[in-house]
Amino acid sequence: MPPKKEESDSKACALRPLASEWLEMERNRSKLLNFLDRPFVVTFIGGVIIAALTFLWQDFQRRQATSAAYETALATQQIDLLKQLSPAFEGSGGALNGWFTRLIWIAEETNNVLREPNETTKQMRNDSIDGWKKEILSQEERFNASGTLDGVLNLTSSLYRCKSVSKPARDLSTVWQGFQGYFQTFNREWNDKQLLDKEKIDKASAFRKATVDRMNKLKAELLREMALELVGFRDGTRRCASP
Repeated sequence: MPPKKEESDSKACALRPLASEWLEMERNRSKLLNFLDRPFVVTFIGGVIIAALTFLWQDFQRRQATSAAYETALATQQIDLLKQLSPAFEGSGGALNGWFTRLIWIAEETNNVLREPNETTKQMRNDSIDGWKKEILSQEERFNASGTLDGVLNLTSSLYRCKSVSKPARDLSTVWQGFQGYFQTFNREWNDKQLLDKEKIDKASAFRKATVDRMNKLKAELLREMALELVGFRDGTRRCASP
């Protein structure tokens, strides 16, 4: 049964506002498209897009340049530390080891003098002791004038990124601190008493030899790992992430 005329008119009236709204939106969209289609508008929008892309690209380049400058400065500091390590080790470590060695010799020879029945041999032993005392003064001056090994090791563990570098640097620093502490105790006791028993002297001698051997091995490991990290920077293949 066909719809009544009244129903059709009612539906038409209901749709008329929607149609009018749609037509109005179309007219507005058409106006906007016509506006955007104008040459100066297209040029303006294109300029804005290009400016935005240029800014983003320049910002990216600035960030890259800043990062590259930081990496270069860091590598320069790392190279300096690599150059400083051996002189600091030989300066501070070598001087203190020489000082410790001669102090042990003096302590041993002092005991030998007390047991020596032959006056000529006794005089020869005393002459050796006097010579070692003069050498100790030289070693002490060398130690005081040398660069600080502690500072080089602390900076190395901070500025190098790889654990393969920072770990032996910290280990060497710990061993070095222990070596200095043991020497200071032995030196103070000798200065106070000027006579030590054989057991104490032998113990100090064994400690010195074992510790120096340990320090030399750690130094060799540290130098190797420092060089490997720097090779990675040169080749663009950094082995370790930023700290």
